[in-house]
Amino acid sequence: MAMLGLAAVVTGWTYATPGESPGPFKLYTHCGVRELNNNGTWYVREGGPLASEAGTPKGWDDPYQRGWVIIDGNRATFQDSSGHKETIVERPGATNPLAVCS
Repeated sequence: MAMLGLAAVVTGWTYATPGESPGPFKLYTHCGVRELNNNGTWYVREGGPLASEAGTPKGWDDPYQRGWVIIDGNRATFQDSSGHKETIVERPGATNPLAVCS
């Protein structure tokens, strides 16, 4: 089982293939929704981090939200069965996360 590289935000069981959902994803939400790494490509949430004072966004599971990710060009979209939908855009040339969650 492959693990998706993390920026303290997203884990999954497989890498996303452009235009296709790779199957179940576990989005790390404990410190907010910020960024993800898919097969060496870093993405950051469009509009900045989504978080509450406690870290996990209100209405999201803690520490993970189950859903799926679809890659389309330089954008990734996380969705889940609860109706959450977040657009995450590529950070060209990035090799590390912007922040590490403790």
